[in-house]
This record gives sequence, structure tokens and C-alpha cells, in this order.
Amino acid sequence: MQKTVEKRRGTAATCPRCGQIGSLEVATFKAGGREYRYWVVRHGTKRCILERYEEGKPIRLPTPPGAPLPLPSQPEGEPLEKKEERREKEVLEKKERREERGVERREEGREREEREERREEAEPQPAPAPPSAESYPKELQRRAWYAAKVASSVGALKENPTRENLERLKSTAAQITERLGVPTADLLEAAERFLETKSETAKIRLNECLTLVVCRIFSSLPLGDRRGKAKEVLAPLVTSINALEQRVAALEGKLEPLFSSNDRVEALRQRVEGLEGKLSAVTPLAEAVAALDRKVDGLAEKLSSLSESQRGESLSVEQLATAVAEEVAKRVSNLAVSPSSRPREERKRREERGERAERTIRELVLAILSDGRARTRVEIEREIEGRFGVRLSAGSLSGRLSELSREGLVAKEKRGKVWYWRLSGGGEGQ
Repeated sequence: MQKTVEKRRGTAATCPRCGQIGSLEVATFKAGGREYRYWVVRHGTKRCILERYEEGKPIRLPTPPGAPLPLPSQPEGEPLEKKEERREKEVLEKKERREERGVERREEGREREEREERREEAEPQPAPAPPSAESYPKELQRRAWYAAKVASSVGALKENPTRENLERLKSTAAQITERLGVPTADLLEAAERFLETKSETAKIRLNECLTLVVCRIFSSLPLGDRRGKAKEVLAPLVTSINALEQRVAALEGKLEPLFSSNDRVEALRQRVEGLEGKLSAVTPLAEAVAALDRKVDGLAEKLSSLSESQRGESLSVEQLATAVAEEVAKRVSNLAVSPSSRPREERKRREERGERAERTIRELVLAILSDGRARTRVEIEREIEGRFGVRLSAGSLSGRLSELSREGLVAKEKRGKVWYWRLSGGGEGQ
């Protein structure tokens, strides 16, 4: 019993008719205007028809007994590596062909441009257009045309002195006289004289008459109306210019007094600068006076708040207020001091102020220690600030205490690691 094997298009198969191995394909045949498709097995250039082809249906080939086994199916197409190599080669070939075509096109373009340039050079260039008289006024063009016409007629007569040329000149002269109102009798007389004698004198006279006629043609050009129109256009401009000149003259008259007062302006400027210098020197003193006034007011308020028992102890504060008031009065009186003596007096005032400050601190310390109780430096500093509102630095207070100790007004003793200060001859406070 024969077995049937399903085969598909394009695979190797053993032909059931001839027993040879071939390639299974679908062939198309035409007959009677119709197409027929059959399964065939191709053996080189020959093929064996098997059965009718139906779309989507594989063929079943019987394997005859004793037939050789079919060859293993060959993979369709070529290997992937060879395909890639072939594609790369094709791409390179296409690129080379494109480059060659581009080079050829560029060369052809250059050759075409060179041919066009040679052809343009060989072709004659068109002559430039002659200048046109259209830009000139119509009347001027008309008179120039008649002047050229009469000059041409005279030239023809001088070149060929015949009766025909004389008649042409007379016709042109009649047109000029009739249309332009220019007399030409002297020109015609000179032309007839030249035609009769043909002498050099008659020729010179003819040229002079021609020049005279041309001058008459252009001298009668109606320019009067244009001049009148130009005057009408320029009249407003002239009026505006005159008005501007009058305004400029008026401004110059107003500015002249200002220019003549330069000396006064310079003097005023110098005075202002001097006042500014004086003000800059007075301003710091005024600020210092205001600060001292505020300080005196504060001390006066504190004095008024003290009790009767404390007034005796606060005598030094009253002295301080008196000294401050004297300082204020002195500073106010020094505002009028000349600038040359100001530095020396300022230095003197600073020295006096330093002495008074030292004396004031001594008095404050003695006032605090007047009750006979021993105190530390910190306690003395705090009591001075609390009772009198005067804040002292640690260095200044220590210096004054040392001075009072050397003078024998206060005594110090050490309790543990702390020094205590008290008035000399007083007992320890509880």
C-alpha cells in the first residue's frame, strides 16, 4: 500500500510519474482564453504535470515502493551572512554610482556654463539706449527741435548751395516765424547772399545769422509764469524765515543781561561755598550741644526725684550738672571763634573735659562710699549707674579707686579672693 505525504510549493519531492526527484511548483497554462493552474514537478528544464491546483490545499504525493527517499529540503534563499554581505556590496555600488553621476552632472553643468559664457561673449551686446529728452519741458523740447531743424537746413545749404536747399530753408524759417514768432528775415537774406556769391564772407555772415536765430528761439521761451509761480511758492517760506530771525533777535536781547552778570553769579557761588564750609564746621558742635542739653535734662530729673536725705550725698551730682551747664555755655560761645584758633581751643577743651570727668568719677565714688560700708568694684559700679544714671567702664573705675587709695581717701582689703573698698577710717557695713 502506498503512503501519501503532504507537500507544499517550493519543496523537493519525488515525482510519482517518473520517479525522479525534482522541485514541486505550480505552473499556469493558457488555453481557449482561460488560465489553468497545475501542480508540477520540475526536473531541470522538464516538468511533470501532476494534478489541478487548488488555493490553500496542499498536494498529497504517493511514494512508490522502492523509490529513493527524498532529499532533505534545502533552505529557501541564501544564508543571512551572505545576504548582508551582498546588501552592503549593493549599497556601496549604488553610492559609487551616485557619486559618479554627481561628478558627471557637475562637469556637465560647468561645461554648459562655459558654453553659455562663450556664446554671450560672441553675441554682440545691445547698444545703450540713447538719452531721452522726455525729462525736459515740452516747450523746451519743441523749440530745440526747431533749432535743430533750421541748423540742419543751413548745413545742407552750405554743403550743397542749390535753389532747392534754399527753398527748404525758407520753408523751415517760415514755420519758425509763424509758430514761434521768431523773425528770420536776416537769415534768409544771408542765405540768398551766400547762394549768389559762395564766398567765405557770406558763409561767415550765414553762420552768424543762424546763431542769432537760435538765440531768439530760446530767448523767447516763456519763463515768466514759472518765475511767478516760484515766487508764490517761496513767499510763505520767506515770511517764516523773517519771523524766525525776529524771534532770534528777541532772545539774544533777553540773554544779553544774563551773560553780562557772570561776575555776580561767580561771587554768589563763592559766598555759598564759604557758608557751606562754615556750616559743616558748626554742625558737629551744634549736635554736641544738643546731646549735652539732653544729658543735663536727664540729670535734673534724677536730682528732683532724690529724697532730702540723699541730697547731701548727691552734692557731687549737682556739681556735675553745674559743670555740664558751664560746658554747654562755653561751647555755644565758642561757635563764633575764628577757624584759625579753633583746633587749639578744641584741644584745650578736651583736656579740661577729661580732667572734669576724672574729678566727677572720684566724687561719685566718694559719694557711694560715704555711708562707711565696704563694697566691691562691681557693687560700686552698679550703685553709680543705679543712683546717678552714669555708666562707667571697669578700667576707668579701677583707675580712680587706685588713685583714691594712693591719696589715702579710701582703703581696700581682701576677703578671700575679692577686694573690698571703703572710706578710710570707716567701719565695715553689716
